[in-house]
Amino acid sequence: MIDPLRDRIHSRAVSTPQKRRANRLDATATLRRLYFSATGQIAQAHGVTFEDIQSRLGDSLPQAGERWLGDLVLAIGCERGRQESWGAVRTAHAWRLREALSDNMNPVTAGLLLERFWHDLARATRGMLPGDRGLRSYDAERPLARWLSARMAELIAREQRAGRGAPRTLDRRGPRHTLGIPVAAEVPAPSAT
Repeated sequence: MIDPLRDRIHSRAVSTPQKRRANRLDATATLRRLYFSATGQIAQAHGVTFEDIQSRLGDSLPQAGERWLGDLVLAIGCERGRQESWGAVRTAHAWRLREALSDNMNPVTAGLLLERFWHDLARATRGMLPGDRGLRSYDAERPLARWLSARMAELIAREQRAGRGAPRTLDRRGPRHTLGIPVAAEVPAPSAT
């Protein structure tokens, strides 16, 4: 006669390091399969290897599985400074962010804030902003579009807390390192000659 309680106790008595190793091997095999089936070509184009993704995720798969591994590939490419990765991220997401900003502020202010956002994100990703990891902190648990939107919302909240009005320049350090050209300069109409 088989005793279910005894079987349950025996299954728990099996070496937990062996179970952990088996689970880790299963997760690695699943991640490898997802990498090569879903993102292999994109990853190759952006110079991202399976080992890069594995080192970013560790032994855990994102809950979404393969759904946002392509976004993770782009984030890792950006982290490495690959211009094609930055171009792909900006092309895919800038319009969403610009539309969201334009709903709440004038288009010129929205454009300036968006450019500052991209500039700060690039600096943070390169490790130039203390305490901010930029795209190095993207973990593929949600779409990159949502991650970027949340980051933009944080920037807007910081601007509002600081009581800043419409940004007049992208340069926030003093003394200014850029020309003091007004955001919306009047251009005289061409004369009819």
